[in-house]
Amino acid sequence: MAYSLTVDGKEEKDLTDGERLRRIFEHLEPKDLTEVMKVLIERFGNCETDDQPCATYGDYVDTYTWKV
Repeated sequence: MAYSLTVDGKEEKDLTDGERLRRIFEHLEPKDLTEVMKVLIERFGNCETDDQPCATYGDYVDTYTWKV
């Protein structure tokens, strides 16, 4: 199976980390950056869930922490 990911004619695997980040983040609007941060925090952060449900709404609160 063939696989190729190119950015402006350059293979992704040949990009430096800085080039990868710049190419991705230069196209994001502030609201999009917030969504990206949420995904990263949920993926790489630590999650703690309250032991008791909220008295008002009955749901549990998840708290994510990601030390960067």
